[in-house]
Amino acid sequence: MKPLKIIKNNKSEVRLIGGVHKGRKIFFSEIEGLRPTPNRLRETLFNWLQFDIRNANILDLFAGSGALGFEAYSRGAKKVFLVEKNKIAYQNLLENKNNLKSDNIEVIKEDAFVFLKNNIDNFDIIFCDPPFNKGLIDKLIINFTMLKNVIVYFELEYKLSALPKNWDILKQKKVASVFAYLVQID
Repeated sequence: MKPLKIIKNNKSEVRLIGGVHKGRKIFFSEIEGLRPTPNRLRETLFNWLQFDIRNANILDLFAGSGALGFEAYSRGAKKVFLVEKNKIAYQNLLENKNNLKSDNIEVIKEDAFVFLKNNIDNFDIIFCDPPFNKGLIDKLIINFTMLKNVIVYFELEYKLSALPKNWDILKQKKVASVFAYLVQID
């Protein structure tokens, strides 16, 4: 994976790669476990979602840098919810939201699993890119078993194995050491 560009004040940046804010930079602090989705994988993901993203309600769990959520907003999502529990990452997300001057992005400082308990069924697309090596994907799958008619993107460090019966893998790709899956839950 290409090293992150370090800029002033110990913050790194990624560029939005498509949509109305193409080329705009979002900034984030170096935080242990925070890995923005690489450009190549983000481009693949949004090619997969090109017909689904416009006017969709998006949930970006474990938002981190916000790269996926801000990219979705740039490409026409109706509403984007960025959920992040880390205080520093949360502050960076608020700053980036304000820089984009958007009322259609909501930044929420909360643990992803606490958020899911009361807010699971209002989304068209859910991005799940949790910290690696913490066993969070299995916990997410259990939390998502009651979902209907939603597309979920998983980014993880290993291949997905068995999934619930009403889940269909639409697309999958491996980039470097990252496995990406787009799953339809019916």
